[in-house]
Amino acid sequence: IVRHASGPGEQGPQAITQYMGPGDNLVVPDLGQQRVNRYAADGTSLGSFRLALENGLPMAINATRSGVIVEQVRPLSLPDRPATDSMDMLVQLGTDGSVLDTLKRFPPGGTINLANPNSPEVTVFTAEPVWQIANDMTLCFGVSDEYSIGMYSPDGTLERVIRKPFEVTPITERDQEMMWTFFEEQLRANVPPQAYSEAIQRMRSVIHFADHYPIFAGVQFGPNKSVWVQHIQSPSGLSEEQLKEWNFIEDIGSPDWDVFDAQGRYLGVVTMPARFAPRAFVDNKIYGVWRDELDVQYVTRMRIIGVDDRDTGAIELGASR
Repeated sequence: IVRHASGPGEQGPQAITQYMGPGDNLVVPDLGQQRVNRYAADGTSLGSFRLALENGLPMAINATRSGVIVEQVRPLSLPDRPATDSMDMLVQLGTDGSVLDTLKRFPPGGTINLANPNSPEVTVFTAEPVWQIANDMTLCFGVSDEYSIGMYSPDGTLERVIRKPFEVTPITERDQEMMWTFFEEQLRANVPPQAYSEAIQRMRSVIHFADHYPIFAGVQFGPNKSVWVQHIQSPSGLSEEQLKEWNFIEDIGSPDWDVFDAQGRYLGVVTMPARFAPRAFVDNKIYGVWRDELDVQYVTRMRIIGVDDRDTGAIELGASR
């Protein structure tokens, strides 16, 4: 499947496909439009539903092959409905967007400060909750400033914790300059020229940077209940050639992923192909988005080499397109 981006201001590959449901249906969250769209494997629309702000600010959405949709919401004070809770929640949604169950409550991250709803502040790369839900409703959950990732059973019991030594990487002035350049290019593509100068000033007053990068970017469940943890990639560590194709949205997460087996044993690192962003692990295959040199986006299926089909969780590391 191939899709051409409409321009540099487009939301990018994350808007193409996020999760695969039963029968290879696609679940496509659009947090910007506050909707979740569903499609059959042949592209036929299966309908959509609105993400109700009265439930909280949508922060992230995951879905499983079994058809479960889970949303992370953050309390949001509305003029007629002030927030009564300060905790983020993971809630299970029905196919109409209704809340079926609350799965977990936890302290919110610091990226978006909603203390003043009329003037929110954004701190890029501050610690945030990172999570993933498995088909059997096992929850993988951690906070990105510590390499400590808990595995929770469907009833909420903590079964084990994955830990690994880590080093803190400072965010340099050069990193910030490159990210400001990206933000300003995105703004220029979406704001009328006469409003650009004011919009830039407003953006620079709202956005701040943390002192250092998160320890990891994301987590995924892989084959045989393995757990994959994505490294962070700072722009200052890239070559000039790589920076020409750098995209803040897709490329802060590194191609390198730590892999742990079902018992939490560290197996090693898998390096994904350049410009490939994984979206879903299905058996021994990875579905995601690959961008060519013109930033044309393709929904791509990768195959993991050497997955042990026995119930050992063992993986011979490597991937091929």
